[in-house]
Amino acid sequence: MIVEVNIVDTYDSGEAFFLNFDENYSETFTAEIFSSDKYKFDFESEDYYLAKRVKVRGKVKDYEGAPEIIVVEPGQIEE
Repeated sequence: MIVEVNIVDTYDSGEAFFLNFDENYSETFTAEIFSSDKYKFDFESEDYYLAKRVKVRGKVKDYEGAPEIIVVEPGQIEE
């Protein structure tokens, strides 16, 4: 699936980096980059994608009632 959205919030938990498509991130779509894959991406701060319109490609999974895409490669995110 390809989802095109504006990133309204980002968060780095230390274990994963989240690109949130809505402020109510626990109930809406999120893209997640695990820390083990973060080295593949060319951004230095969690604010890099903030307020940008991006396309995210990947398989949509349910996580605690909210849809998410796990991003493992930079090619899955288009600016």
